Amino acid sequence: MNDATLERLMMDAALGGLNEDVRELLDAHLEGDEQKRREALERQGLMARARGAMTQECPAQPDLRDAKRRMRIDRARVWSGRIVAMAACLVIGFGIARMRPAKEVRVVVREKAADVPVVAVSDARPATDGELWSAQRIYKNAIEVNRTEKPRVGIKRILQ
Repeated sequence: MNDATLERLMMDAALGGLNEDVRELLDAHLEGDEQKRREALERQGLMARARGAMTQECPAQPDLRDAKRRMRIDRARVWSGRIVAMAACLVIGFGIARMRPAKEVRVVVREKAADVPVVAVSDARPATDGELWSAQRIYKNAIEVNRTEKPRVGIKRILQ
């Protein structure tokens, strides 16, 4: 057996990962070499101390309540700053909107609304090559229908 394989087997034995048959074969091989047997026993002792250290509880348990309280305070301070900034933006925006002068807008009111089905299907002629039925015809029909109506013009004052 070469040294690399023997070292891996000794480590597996120290960790308790070998089955009984392989463990007996390893013990039989180590009986002939006293130095390797001592190394295997040292590894087993080292693993036992490592397992013992892992099972011990930590002597200094940290108090997380104070850290949680500080974290909540910091989070509340950050969010309160964000809320105040958002409120300030709203106040400034409403103030600017109130300071703007009223603007007169000219509103055109139609006497009679255009009949939508008439506009969409009033042209019965077939479409020529390259003409789009949906866009060109509806546009032309809407212009023709709106030419016959007379708009009523008035001035309406609105705030912006």
